[in-house]
Amino acid sequence: MTNYRDKIYIGRDFIDLLHFKRKYLGVKEIIISAKDQYEALLDKAEEKLNEPLEYKSFFQEIKESVSELQSESFTILQSLPPYLDFNKLRSKDLIEINAQYRTINHYLIELTDVVAEFENLLRFKKESNFVRYVTKYKKDLANAISFFNIRINGSLTDKIHNMRARH
Repeated sequence: MTNYRDKIYIGRDFIDLLHFKRKYLGVKEIIISAKDQYEALLDKAEEKLNEPLEYKSFFQEIKESVSELQSESFTILQSLPPYLDFNKLRSKDLIEINAQYRTINHYLIELTDVVAEFENLLRFKKESNFVRYVTKYKKDLANAISFFNIRINGSLTDKIHNMRARH
């Protein structure tokens, strides 16, 4: 973003001060960030790794996982309402929406597992100049998973239980 006048930058996130609600609960931005960070990781690899080609299979596996996360997530998001109006949604609808967001979370978990495996290998091979960047990427993915578990799936589950309690 080149224009910061109406936004606050928090880490890798932007909050629009004029419109607090986010389409798809901000999930699209998380997915785009995961891809962007992977591309930045590739740039760092060439600069910091002793033998980058030695890890080609891991980079390929992470790339495939990121691509799958992005394509599957965007397909799922197209099937969901961009903004959730809890006054108009039934508990049955919320259960389905929650399941769809949970599916996206599973793709994030799979990506995190691949990144963690790569991180462990780098530590074993003493690639200390580069492993810190992989660790940061893994932490960002873990934070995204926590966001899903608490802010999305947790909140939706709470709404579902409250709807059922009223009926």
